[in-house]
Amino acid sequence: MTTGRHIQVVAHRGNAAEFPENSLPAIRSALELGAPVIQIDVQLSSDCDAVVIHDAALRRTAGIEGSVLDLQVVDACAVEVAERARFGDRFAGVTLSRLSDVSSLLLEWPAAQLFVHLRHESLQRSGSEVFLSAVLTGLRSCIERCIIASADLPTVELARRRGAAGVAWMLPDYEHHSQLKCEAIRPDVLIIDRRRLSPGGPLWRGPWRWMVHEVSTLPQALILASRGVELVRTMRVRAMLRELGINPVERRARSREG
Repeated sequence: MTTGRHIQVVAHRGNAAEFPENSLPAIRSALELGAPVIQIDVQLSSDCDAVVIHDAALRRTAGIEGSVLDLQVVDACAVEVAERARFGDRFAGVTLSRLSDVSSLLLEWPAAQLFVHLRHESLQRSGSEVFLSAVLTGLRSCIERCIIASADLPTVELARRRGAAGVAWMLPDYEHHSQLKCEAIRPDVLIIDRRRLSPGGPLWRGPWRWMVHEVSTLPQALILASRGVELVRTMRVRAMLRELGINPVERRARSREG
């Protein structure tokens, strides 16, 4: 059974507690702190380039009206996503990034793994084929360390057929019908909200690893580890790594060595 020392902290949108979410500074900070796994969100620009942002709407992160789906990538990457409602002027000038920018950053951290969540707005507008093609192109330089994640099962299956190094299904629930789908599709990782799990007992066994999100404390992480969870996703990256006794300096050196 997994123990605390085997838990892997997944930095949700990078170090999003201290930097604008999904930004290059947030991702770099999480890597420098020693996070072994990063999860980011991706949408598709109007000219079919993968850009790193959670919401299609720009209001929350950029403070402006409009949708990233309606912008060409050159215009999207000029949009400031400084989350001024949270940080004021602290991150003025931080702009939205291409997925290929994140891929280039990961070259500095050869031991780090990246989960890429394909957001539903872009899937609905462009379809799985177009979206996946853009994502796989953006990840070309580090594709062997990337897991493609989606809540849409056909997209998960397509990603596997298209040669993704790993695929993850974002479970809608922890019910028997979903378990049957897992056993049929056999994704590499299952992702679920902690609040949707059953109260106790080991989680479904299979060829997959479990990632649970909405984890904010070490006790929560340890309980999940006792149930078979290996990956805990959090925005409290610095605190969680510290509570697990991970030294950022030592971990950073190992990450850079690969």
